[in-house]
Amino acid sequence: MRYELDIDPKSVAVGDGCFVGDLTCSMVTFTRVSEDKGEISHCDMDSGRVVLTMEVDVEGEDFCDITYVDRDYWTITVNGLPAAPGQELEGTFSVNDVDRTIEIFKAKNDYIF
Repeated sequence: MRYELDIDPKSVAVGDGCFVGDLTCSMVTFTRVSEDKGEISHCDMDSGRVVLTMEVDVEGEDFCDITYVDRDYWTITVNGLPAAPGQELEGTFSVNDVDRTIEIFKAKNDYIF
């Protein structure tokens, strides 16, 4: 998943963070964690708790890595099937904060299966 930010992540100093915006049901923040990486967090607007964290490349690489996901908050599917407890969550993904769903599509040899 390529995550579009309304800010230039390279303009944020390492260790600093900023408010990115509100989606329908979650607030999104960005923190620069190193020269190359940043962290995007989704916070539930009702409780204020972090429900999803992703690592992104500040140079704009196409892939994000989910580093934390609240499995009680989100319904997660992998290739159309419910994610198993402890299942690795990597691949191309789509986040819908209104439905509280994350759809993950795993690829093998550059093809989604």
